[in-house]
Amino acid sequence: MFYPTVLTEKTSIRHVVKDSQHCVCGTTYKHYATFDKRDFKRIQFRQRTEITCPSCKSIIE
Repeated sequence: MFYPTVLTEKTSIRHVVKDSQHCVCGTTYKHYATFDKRDFKRIQFRQRTEITCPSCKSIIE
């Protein structure tokens, strides 16, 4: 199954996207209230095996 994911620049950990600003584990990946086209380009659909955040991985399993 594929999940919408985002890769954090600082830690290089792939998280599962929950809504427009937060990940499933509670990490904020976007601090602004408005969306730009480039924000949607950051979200990539990946398989469960490619998710590297242990919190996100345990929640979706």
